[in-house]
Amino acid sequence: MTRTRSILFLLVLFGGQTFAIQPALAEAPALQRSERVLLETMKALEMGSLGPSAARKTCRAEVAASKSVRSIREVSTGLFQVAEQDALGAFCAALVAAVESGQLTSGFIEGSMSGNDEARSLGVGRVIRALYYAHRQSAAQSAQEAPR
Repeated sequence: MTRTRSILFLLVLFGGQTFAIQPALAEAPALQRSERVLLETMKALEMGSLGPSAARKTCRAEVAASKSVRSIREVSTGLFQVAEQDALGAFCAALVAAVESGQLTSGFIEGSMSGNDEARSLGVGRVIRALYYAHRQSAAQSAQEAPR
């Protein structure tokens, strides 16, 4: 989930903005504690032993404590077009929504953090795409539910 773990080189174009995630190491290092906890949280969400609210709370705490917090905040701010202080919340809400809807699985997320460079590149691209669309869908639902 850190820049160095992500992919060889990925440019994501959304809304005319370009987000670059820096080159990765040739071989994926072991997962950080925060990444392991986040994966366990997504597995618990999939199995129904953890609710979405608790999953979002754990996600925010683990991402905030991780070495990748700055990178995730920077990418999320632009990707979701939210204020910097709302970026981690938007990231975690999108991640939980994508897992809840079945767009992402904990196994796929874990696979995108390991394996060879090509597999990680494709995996991270799919994760970012799923997060983007989960965020958009959530924003659209919120807009429809807003009192008028």
